[in-house]
Amino acid sequence: MSVLGQLDLFPQGQHQSRFVVRESGRAKRLSIHVAAHGDVEVVVPRHTSPARISAFVESNRNWIDKTLAAFAEQYDAEEFSLPQRIELAAIGQNYDVQYRNTKTNNMGLKTYGSTLILSGDVANTDRCRQVLKDWLRSLGKQHLIPWIKQVADDVDLKFRRVQVRGQRTRWGSCSSQATISLNWGLLFCTPDLVRYLFVHELCHTVHLNHSKRFWALVKRFEPDYRALDRRLDDSWRSVPGWARI
Repeated sequence: MSVLGQLDLFPQGQHQSRFVVRESGRAKRLSIHVAAHGDVEVVVPRHTSPARISAFVESNRNWIDKTLAAFAEQYDAEEFSLPQRIELAAIGQNYDVQYRNTKTNNMGLKTYGSTLILSGDVANTDRCRQVLKDWLRSLGKQHLIPWIKQVADDVDLKFRRVQVRGQRTRWGSCSSQATISLNWGLLFCTPDLVRYLFVHELCHTVHLNHSKRFWALVKRFEPDYRALDRRLDDSWRSVPGWARI
């Protein structure tokens, strides 16, 4: 999947969200995804013209506006402030976060048991958020990669490699080269949802689509996949605002 760009399909100032168009070789039709943090992603088949994309967005403008407004009501500005506590349901680990202002420009993060100490120019909230997200990515590599390897062995499906990223609208993806990308935001999800996402992406190594054969393979390993899939869609709410922006 390639990023075509950040198109100016909304009038200037109408939306504070980031609007991204992605081209997918797997997409059969145009679709729109609105994330809880306000990003709007349009997934389009390859070689879709900008005019068709614009027309599609325009025809769905009311739905986009309503969805963004609904998320805005659910999440207030306080949720996007720096965390005092981080709860990672996937791995059963919780951390209290302390901020220590120092004269150095360097930002440091140290772990003492279940306490994180962030030191440096902690008044720079953007920098603090980035340091915490880098820590989450590192933690994701430490826990999610061995976990998906174990699930792959359990279901006897192979992948070429796995990477942990900070995708803004996707929990995971699988390329045609069998490279699986995992979102470190999965650390905030419950273990059963993480395992389901692993199974879902591993099944894409066999069927790089969402055909009946693909879902039949998913069902073979996760009989309750429909309910799990719905819960996973709603689980963006479990990722705190500071980790999404």
